Amino acid sequence: MSTVAQVSSSALVASKFDNTGSFLATVVVALDTHQVRVVSVNQSGASLDTSYNLPNDNKVSTLSWIPFQEQEQLLALGLTNGSILLYSPLTNAILTRLSTSSSSLITDFKYSDITKSLWASDITGVIYEWGMDYSLIQKISINESLTIETTETVNSIAIINHNSQPHLLAGSQSIYLVNIKTKEVLRTIPAHIQPIHSIVSVPTDDNLFISCANGDRFINLYSLNKSVPNSVFVTDSPVTDISVGTINDKSILIARTETGNVEVFNSFLSEDVPAVSQSNSRKKKRQQLTNSRSRHADGVISLEQVDLKGSVTPNLPVVSVIIKQNLVLYSWLEDFSVPIFDTLRWLDEKASNSIVDKVNLSKTKQESSVPHHAMNGHDVASAKHYNEGNAIVSDGYNLNHVVEDDEDEEDGEALADKLAKLATDAKTVTPKKTKKQNGINNNTLTTILSQSLKNNDHSLLETVLTNRDQQVIQNTIARLDSSMAIVLLDRISERIARQANRFDQLVYWLKWIIIIHGGVLSSLPGLAAKFSNLHGILSRKADTLPRLLQLQNRMQIINEFNDSKKSQDHPYDGSEDEESDVEYVEELDDANLLNGDFHSGDDYVDSDDMEEDSEEEVDAHGIAAEDFEVDKEDEEGYSDEEIAVDNKDVEDSDEE
Repeated sequence: MSTVAQVSSSALVASKFDNTGSFLATVVVALDTHQVRVVSVNQSGASLDTSYNLPNDNKVSTLSWIPFQEQEQLLALGLTNGSILLYSPLTNAILTRLSTSSSSLITDFKYSDITKSLWASDITGVIYEWGMDYSLIQKISINESLTIETTETVNSIAIINHNSQPHLLAGSQSIYLVNIKTKEVLRTIPAHIQPIHSIVSVPTDDNLFISCANGDRFINLYSLNKSVPNSVFVTDSPVTDISVGTINDKSILIARTETGNVEVFNSFLSEDVPAVSQSNSRKKKRQQLTNSRSRHADGVISLEQVDLKGSVTPNLPVVSVIIKQNLVLYSWLEDFSVPIFDTLRWLDEKASNSIVDKVNLSKTKQESSVPHHAMNGHDVASAKHYNEGNAIVSDGYNLNHVVEDDEDEEDGEALADKLAKLATDAKTVTPKKTKKQNGINNNTLTTILSQSLKNNDHSLLETVLTNRDQQVIQNTIARLDSSMAIVLLDRISERIARQANRFDQLVYWLKWIIIIHGGVLSSLPGLAAKFSNLHGILSRKADTLPRLLQLQNRMQIINEFNDSKKSQDHPYDGSEDEESDVEYVEELDDANLLNGDFHSGDDYVDSDDMEEDSEEEVDAHGIAAEDFEVDKEDEEGYSDEEIAVDNKDVEDSDEE
């Protein structure tokens, strides 16, 4: 009988104690996958705490414990695809898979001490039997066994002894008594209007059994010899789980309701059922139904939680409950995923019922969560005593480190020099760092992280949080249990609230916690109130993003403008060694000809001619008169103007 969580805001899918009350199995939703976890009730040196993530296409619909070896039990996981996985908590592995002929949802799975075999039912009304060697023995279809044409769905099953032979009880809205050998339906008992989710046989009487249905407040006690209930037990809210216990002539029936309370019915077998007359008239039949004894709960167990600040959280839901000898063993969740256990005596030393009224139990979170880590109200693993009530700064934005950094930069190197140096150092160090980080064992890091969170070891946690490799952080968070991820998120938020400058260091841890365990976080009630400081910091960081994007766009526009301006100032990309357009001639400089007013490049005077005509008179333009002499024979054929034009010596003043 699995316990399906009825609270919509919880990530819990199913939970169940084993028959001895030594282990609790839970199934929670972790990022669109179902995570199976088994923990020991008694925390000792040999305690068990394992978790196993199922593939994405495997969704658990029911839980059941079955014996495997002398001191070992297996957990049977009924899936929605028509398969049953047998999980070993000791080895943390799936041992085998039992398949059905259809892919219909598994509604119930049981081990029977009577037949020494495994039984399962699916939503189509087919019941399967396997041997302990996991071989299929037979299958029984309720719809084929019934004499009328119908499409019944079997939601719960139980194996009982009837007339010294094993028989099957199959629950739909009605309860069918089936002969296992002949596969014949011997009796149909009208039971509930809604589908029946639990059928529990009474240990002291083979003819008695109890049933309850979805969304129903009535628990019926039936006898195989009658078609009407012997007793009807009424609860205040719909029942989700039931358990019975007997010691000598004392008996108890407990029912866990949708509100999370546990309602107790003392001595539910001790009262005789009044005689009911057998008549076929409709009036008499209605009287027979009303003659069934109706009882309300003798006592109610409810929990409330008191946190460290003294605030009270009422109606703390109980997630699983079982009768263990003279104790009522129950469990609730701390931090929305960590199971905590406690017991309550239902039979005192004088063999009298002790739960006779409403019992409101107050649970202090500090005492129930980590009682062995605290001493005089102080965490023994904490780095120093810290009283939250004496804290003055709640925002966490301490800007002293910014002022110190600015003072250091004034006396130190320029920002551009530092960036260049960092870029050079990064190129040199990156290969060694990558090689070193690649050798980190992610499993070891996850183990160290889990150990630091469980033991509340701050120094060990700081060692783990110094890692900034995103791949290592991702793998570590992926292997971390969801319950530990919530505790890690709490530790990180505390560090960011105290030192806002550590946000850049811890942002990758926050990122992968939200991505990988976001499914569990989103389903936790009161998450915003618990992490209000972290929510405020993240909100302020997110508010600055639009302004940073605007600044980035402006910087990009400025850079593009500077690039275009540089391209206009230097249109040609010439080489520095290219020859200049102006050529310096030393001879002209010596002759004082560089500053002359020349109108043509043909007035260049050779240095040899200068030496020969050094004694000749030089005119106002520094040119010897001999250079203007024209051969007389040539001169006779030209006019004065033609001769002047031919020699290109016409002055502006002469032309005028």
